[in-house]
Amino acid sequence: MAAPSPLSRARIKEIRATQAHWSALADTYDRQAAFTEKMQAERGVCLFNCPTVQRTNARMFRAVVAAYDLEIKTGQPHCSCCMKPLGDTRIWR
Repeated sequence: MAAPSPLSRARIKEIRATQAHWSALADTYDRQAAFTEKMQAERGVCLFNCPTVQRTNARMFRAVVAAYDLEIKTGQPHCSCCMKPLGDTRIWR
């Protein structure tokens, strides 16, 4: 059984709402990448948006969601790039 989160219920509710936003944004970018690829394949249309960049953005947004999961679990905010607690200066040494 998981230990209870050190965060308040209000903060957890706020984080969950934020996670839903980031997840929806990631889904939008994935759909946009698929559409861009489809247009390029079917019609040879070169859109300004690169599908690789769109998918990278979607992965980055999902990393934000994962970092929020760590915050709920530990009670401390985490970096969405390295998943280490914010304020942990040991990563730079």
